[in-house]
Amino acid sequence: MVMQLGDGLAQLFNHITIRVNGEPVPLSAEVGQSHKSLHFAVHAFEQRCRAQDYSEESIADMVSTARVDFTRAANRCDSPIEKQILPWLLFADYGSGAKPPAIHLWDTDDVVPPFNRVVLVPQFKFGKFRLDFAVIAKKSDTERALFAFECDGREFHNGSSHDQARDITLTAWGVITVRVTGKEIYAAPERAADKLASRIRAFFEH
Repeated sequence: MVMQLGDGLAQLFNHITIRVNGEPVPLSAEVGQSHKSLHFAVHAFEQRCRAQDYSEESIADMVSTARVDFTRAANRCDSPIEKQILPWLLFADYGSGAKPPAIHLWDTDDVVPPFNRVVLVPQFKFGKFRLDFAVIAKKSDTERALFAFECDGREFHNGSSHDQARDITLTAWGVITVRVTGKEIYAAPERAADKLASRIRAFFEH
């Protein structure tokens, strides 16, 4: 099930408080917008895991690892909308079990990416292009798919003609491109992330 964050829930979130040394501090003053998205994405992930009868210990371990990966990946994101969608990509339902995808930083981590079924690579250099997010889906040792998840915002992209040429080139190399707009990301980030996740689920199922 894909939920919509919506303005009402986002406004409600601004009134939630946390406590630092016993003193209440508005959450909006403590963390950035991407961390608010992280809070909601984690909650949705935990609910999905509980519905699949995962133990609380297993859920906590997966969330702890993913939070570290979130920090690593967020530092590589090139725009605010990439940071906004990142938590939802990290905790999306890829149909590969509950475990979130591994994060791989292509220029500093090992040359060979992790052997997880799903690997998320922020700002991946592919030929003359730099993908906002590359996602490697591994069905078996011999069957894999590479997806490009592109966040379209006027401030960070060169326009539709450039994007079309880019998509044609990527398709020629067997890369499946999924695009979402900044408006989609801010209005319903989980739904925007599921545009990618649903394509990956379909890949695993066929």
